[in-house]
Amino acid sequence: MKISKIAMICLVFSIAALPVFSQDINEREVFDVSVRGVDVGLIGYVAKNNGFKYSVGFGVRSTGILDFFRNVEINARANGRVVDGELVPNLYEENSIIGKKANLVVLQYDEGVPNLVEKEPPIDETTPLLDPQEQAGTLDPLSSLYMIFRSSAKNELCDKDFYLFDGERRAQISMGKPTWDGEKAICDCVFVRIEGYSESELEGGKEFPFTVSFDPSSGDPSKYKLSLLEGKSRFGKIRIERR
Repeated sequence: MKISKIAMICLVFSIAALPVFSQDINEREVFDVSVRGVDVGLIGYVAKNNGFKYSVGFGVRSTGILDFFRNVEINARANGRVVDGELVPNLYEENSIIGKKANLVVLQYDEGVPNLVEKEPPIDETTPLLDPQEQAGTLDPLSSLYMIFRSSAKNELCDKDFYLFDGERRAQISMGKPTWDGEKAICDCVFVRIEGYSESELEGGKEFPFTVSFDPSSGDPSKYKLSLLEGKSRFGKIRIERR
């Protein structure tokens, strides 16, 4: 069961309507998500970056067979500064509903140091917390996704490493140098769990390789847009493809 075109449009524009997007948007994309070849979701993505400040929003909705068994809705936004081409987060907000469980996360940053100012449900007090001061320079989850999803010039594609912190856990994403198949750029990447993960989470794996592909933008051939992300999850091969 495919999500309707009207629902797709509502998803993208509902994100674009968030206060963080009071100015013109320079990226707006929709991606289909499948696992083991079965459609399970839709991602709407919008971003604004003027070289000094950035803002980004993601919306995720379950579709197809997944929506039948478990409703998934995730809305997240982030904003911050751009310093020498690097992202410096200021705020991250996430609201999600997975099945019958609702979650809220708010991270604020002070000179690059993340502070978890709101979390619902609260963090288990028996879980050892990472020192926020030691997470200085990390990105929030959405800014990390933006590093992967954003359009880039040919000489700026991939070839970077960065760390992310979601308020509880620290991870690293490494994006290798692109290889070329005609005009298509293909980058081998890996997501590595580092700290703050439970034993059961680590039993599910520590390193998760994935591949991203970029094609020249039809509107601006000097920019390359993400066309495909493929990787492995505990549910099987995952594929995120731009419409």
